[in-house]
Amino acid sequence: MQPQEVSKTRRGSAARLTPKKVRVTLPLDEEIVDWFRQQAGDANYQTAINDALLEHIIREELHRTA
Repeated sequence: MQPQEVSKTRRGSAARLTPKKVRVTLPLDEEIVDWFRQQAGDANYQTAINDALLEHIIREELHRTA
């Protein structure tokens, strides 16, 4: 990346959000966060939580249509 390009990029966590992501603050039990951190390993535990919620929604929708 050219130095002039760096000055044009957004910095901070908001710059890493994709257009389809929404930042939320959600209090979770410490045990839940610890479990997801362990499961995620080197990956982002927040992504693991998102994936689990998405999987739950899909399962519920499939159950309703069956």
